[in-house]
Amino acid sequence: MKITNEQKPILKKAVETCGQGMQVAIAIEEMAELIKELIKNARGGNNERHICEEVADVFIMLSQLEMMFDPQGGEIKKNIHNKMTRLKLRLNQLEKTKKEGAE
Repeated sequence: MKITNEQKPILKKAVETCGQGMQVAIAIEEMAELIKELIKNARGGNNERHICEEVADVFIMLSQLEMMFDPQGGEIKKNIHNKMTRLKLRLNQLEKTKKEGAE
């Protein structure tokens, strides 16, 4: 998923028009709606279409949050890199532990 160059001005205009505070509140609301749909799915709901809609909403809002709080993009990219490196190490350790347990 990636916001296109054509979509970026729309997101920027939303922040400028509505204000950062409102966009943060909407981001929280959209994340809550995604959580609700995920819980519904975990309880056996057949709501994949709704989950996809909410993921799209959250993605849009995350893109706006990035514009507001990390306009250069460096801090978020650095954090993603660090967290992915940590995840890779954890997965490698888990795989090693499973192999040792199987022996």
